[in-house]
Amino acid sequence: MKLSTPKVVKSTPADLSYDAKATEQMFPPEKRNPSSYPEFTGLAQVDSVYHPKTNRAVILGVHTGAGKVSDPAQRVEAAFSPNQMAVEPKDFDLQGPASEGAVLRCGVTKGGGVYVPLCVWADRTSVGDVLGLGDAASPSLKKVDVKRLAQQASDLRKAMRSGSAD
Repeated sequence: MKLSTPKVVKSTPADLSYDAKATEQMFPPEKRNPSSYPEFTGLAQVDSVYHPKTNRAVILGVHTGAGKVSDPAQRVEAAFSPNQMAVEPKDFDLQGPASEGAVLRCGVTKGGGVYVPLCVWADRTSVGDVLGLGDAASPSLKKVDVKRLAQQASDLRKAMRSGSAD
């Protein structure tokens, strides 16, 4: 299983566009420490940044890994364990390829006075963290849209696993 980085991902309410420059800035090789991501142990990592076409101020940092995942629920739990959660994570329905036994969990972290939505998926062949930054984060918890990030994370997973792009 390999993950791709499609240029465009169909999503609701707006399609998501890949941003190579922002990806390079957010995920430079010297800042990637595999021990910081226990959920990616033994997986080939792929990093990317996407923006909704209608609002480039929303930044979606996508950190994924592909390979054999024996316990998707444990991988999701490992991803949330180092984070201090302002809103406890909850599970969302995951659609698309290999969704049986897959987990999509989203919550809200707080750091630097800002609430940041975070979604993590895991299935038998991939794991992904999707972090909502820029206008997706907010100093007001009421303005953070976890459901929207969950939909975007599901759409990103589906497109990255299938290699579909528009």
